[in-house]
Amino acid sequence: MMNEKKKIIDMLAGGKINAAQAEELLKAISSKKKSAVRNEKRRMIFEIKEQDSEKKFIHIELPVSLLHAGLKIIPKEAVINAKIGNSAFDISSINWEDIFSQAAGSEVGDLFYMEIDNEDEHPIIIHIYIE
Repeated sequence: MMNEKKKIIDMLAGGKINAAQAEELLKAISSKKKSAVRNEKRRMIFEIKEQDSEKKFIHIELPVSLLHAGLKIIPKEAVINAKIGNSAFDISSINWEDIFSQAAGSEVGDLFYMEIDNEDEHPIIIHIYIE
């Protein structure tokens, strides 16, 4: 970032841009940095748990800044089946690309919530949210 500021100052000193243009460029750099810091602090939480229970089968926390890299790792044709209790479901049927793009633009809150029937037991909940 310091390099970018120096380039802007050099362009201003060399007459390539005026003071107003330099100010706009400096604001853009500052805004980009704030956005990056905000994304580093936010986390996407992926949980699978039994409804009305604190028992979590899966609890994964990922920084929002890593989500797009994660999407590239999972092949589009992947089928990820899970069996928890008496329930079986295909996690790959979730539209991950949509969830990740929502997460990148979202401040905090729910991204995905699904209940899966678990026969005689409590339903299984898949909950994805930003914290």
